[in-house]
Amino acid sequence: EGYQLGGIPDSRPEFVWVDPWNYFPDMNARRKDECEFEFERHLLNKKGLRKLAKEPGFIIDAVREVMMAEPRDAIPDYIQQVRSIVNDGQSLDPMYLVWEYHGSLEGEELRALCECLDKEEYLEDIDDDPLKEVPVVIWFCQGKVLKVGLHSLDSQESLYSVFNLEKDDSSIFGFGVPYMMRDSQKSLNSAWRMIMDNSALSTGPQVVVNRDIIEPMDGDWNLTPRKIWFAKLRNGQGLDHAFKTYSINSHQEELLQVINVAK
Repeated sequence: EGYQLGGIPDSRPEFVWVDPWNYFPDMNARRKDECEFEFERHLLNKKGLRKLAKEPGFIIDAVREVMMAEPRDAIPDYIQQVRSIVNDGQSLDPMYLVWEYHGSLEGEELRALCECLDKEEYLEDIDDDPLKEVPVVIWFCQGKVLKVGLHSLDSQESLYSVFNLEKDDSSIFGFGVPYMMRDSQKSLNSAWRMIMDNSALSTGPQVVVNRDIIEPMDGDWNLTPRKIWFAKLRNGQGLDHAFKTYSINSHQEELLQVINVAK
């Protein structure tokens, strides 16, 4: 007897996290179910395009034409800003911006698209009746259509789901923790800045020097260890009043209470 490698199909559903920076729904919609269309942006290099060409339904010749041209779209600014925070901010190489569209097309638009791409199997689903819609999924990049297909769900529900910690009546994007905690965060930041300022001032005293009584031997009025001063008064009279110090009070405990309340 021997062993034979076999595959077992996995019928469990799959889910994918989508970066909110790359998700562009219909911003006229107030709720998710009101969206007429949705776009998702994919930043790919040539390796990513080669992998995409192996997926079912993609037009290999269209992917090849895109790869023969250099990327012509600028990388989003937020990516460079994030890189500048976590490392030296070295510029990224250009990448291809591949767009994935989920939504409906007019019957005439879909018919023209299917005829150009030889997708005759979709023509029977096209109906010019405005009460009927044909939801489609289209991938495109730099003016080239990479894939066209009908919506994968019979229910025609969106493949995207949006979760809001706190809903917004005017937008499908609600409010998250950073927005809800912004006032407390501002208070904490302000208190911390005051702590640092107060620490710098209260570390050492403020020094008042009477120039009529003494003068530095090196001509530099900055205080340094083992500095030599010349007495300008005869017999050193009045030297007790040459220097006077004033301490700045520390308010660390009070300011820490502000931070604790903010937290």
